[in-house]
Amino acid sequence: QRKTSKTDARVLEARGFVNPKRFYKKTDRVSEFAQLGTVIAGPFDRQDDRLTRRQRKTSLTAELLADRDAKAYAKRKYNELQAAKQPKQHKASRKFKAKFKAKKKVLLTSAS
Repeated sequence: QRKTSKTDARVLEARGFVNPKRFYKKTDRVSEFAQLGTVIAGPFDRQDDRLTRRQRKTSLTAELLADRDAKAYAKRKYNELQAAKQPKQHKASRKFKAKFKAKKKVLLTSAS
């Protein structure tokens, strides 16, 4: 119970990342006395706004991991970061390989 509440608190702190189109006012930390509960749908809620039993999870973190849109967003952002980083790494590795080949060539010619 304690471990899931800690992970749920971390998810709440990073909620701006989960839904980038929604603005959340910055808060400090989630209080250690915070309480988590279950949202019960009222009689005036539309049927399609309610979660089905299959969609309900035991914790906030599990619900987030099961959300397709959140997963797709996180995957897209991760791939964008990797693509931005990749050319620099590739260029550095090519330079390193070229230096290594040059040293190897010098050693082979001096040994002969």
